[in-house]
Amino acid sequence: MIRRALLLLLLLPATARGADVIGWQDAPKHVGETATVEGTIAAVHCSPLACSLAFDPTFRVTAIIQAERFDVFPPSELEGRYKGQRVRATGPIDTIDGKARIQVANPEALAVVRPERRPDATTAAREDTGDTAVGAAQTEVLDRLGDIVERLEALSERLAAAEERMASLMGYLDQREQSFAAAPMSPLTEPPALRPAPAAQALRSLKRGMSIADFERLAGSPVRVIDSGNGWQTWDYGGGRVVTFDNRGRAQSLTGFGGS
Repeated sequence: MIRRALLLLLLLPATARGADVIGWQDAPKHVGETATVEGTIAAVHCSPLACSLAFDPTFRVTAIIQAERFDVFPPSELEGRYKGQRVRATGPIDTIDGKARIQVANPEALAVVRPERRPDATTAAREDTGDTAVGAAQTEVLDRLGDIVERLEALSERLAAAEERMASLMGYLDQREQSFAAAPMSPLTEPPALRPAPAAQALRSLKRGMSIADFERLAGSPVRVIDSGNGWQTWDYGGGRVVTFDNRGRAQSLTGFGGS
């Protein structure tokens, strides 16, 4: 095991040995180099030819273990050992189908990083940015939910006030209905008797020779009665209407009645 580690160190270029650890997102920028890539293993997939430890669910960047290394990397143990763990994979980086792969040759080249250790500054900045974005999104969602709750509360208060007003109106209508039901029915009153119309038709029937009684029945009572002497009377109805009765009580002259 020690000989393999020494052999790997001898094979590494001098630039790679002294290079900093890079985040898995930057691995495609170092294709053709040997480097140490750090990230959390999101998924593990094994086939008879190789096992891929993906740093993202789409397998865009993976640490690859070829079948000839299954003796030191048992496929049945890889998922339980590395999935969800933050690891550093060291090896040459190549691509297949546009996806970057770090070729891992021995267990020393695939190390689990202690939780307290932090990745390089670039990866940390990206993770902090991601956390900030998630926090901002959660805050926005909570604010919107708070606005919705406030609107619902205001709507509930309006509905409660409307129900109170409706209840008051229904109570008032019930009281009015009860009052009408309790009120005694007043008997129907007969319409007043129609007085015969004096008017023009009656006046047209007035004529000389009529008795005082007939004249009064048709024309009504005069405004004033003037005693003309010798039993004669003059009845003044106003408006220029005047009739003169003789001493026998018969109409002798009519003025303003339209009679003869």
